[in-house]
Amino acid sequence: MQFTRWEPIAEFNGFYKISDDGSVDSVERIITLPNQKKRLLKAKALKVRRNNYGYSEVRLSKDGKTYTRFIHRLVAEAFLPNPDNLPEVNHISGDKSDNTSANLEWTTHALNVQHSYDTGLNTNQKGNHTFAVGVIDNQLGKRFSNIKEWCSARGINYSTGRNILSGHNKSKKIDRTLIIKLNNKHYERINDF
Repeated sequence: MQFTRWEPIAEFNGFYKISDDGSVDSVERIITLPNQKKRLLKAKALKVRRNNYGYSEVRLSKDGKTYTRFIHRLVAEAFLPNPDNLPEVNHISGDKSDNTSANLEWTTHALNVQHSYDTGLNTNQKGNHTFAVGVIDNQLGKRFSNIKEWCSARGINYSTGRNILSGHNKSKKIDRTLIIKLNNKHYERINDF
């Protein structure tokens, strides 16, 4: 039998605690009201809600202000060491509702984005991966190791190049049927639908 571990949420002066499974409780404490009377606030489980992107959030108060915090971030800060000071928290399984410490890891932004494509969580409107690590342009007869290099050869800015590759920009100068995106695991021919 595994016991749930609890840690105080440091940012909020110990008024709240988080468990390694993603539950959040307030801590019993005495507060002073504006009329200088004291009042006991009993400990209670806080309501966790899911936002429009599928992430679990909780609202916490400090100094009269309310803050919204992601559950996965609170769990990682409390239970996962971060010796490399990595900025983001990744759900290893891709399941945003699983906020247990065993399903979380610290990561870079680039690796977090790549993981979202690898797990199929991030796709464009047509359902195709938009994250390309290279481009083969048969119209130019060249292979490029990254989008920036391809954009430079085409004389277009990076944003326009990404939009062309993802199908959001139908350039008349570029024959999209002659472009192949190189993703990490497969080749993807660009076709107009």
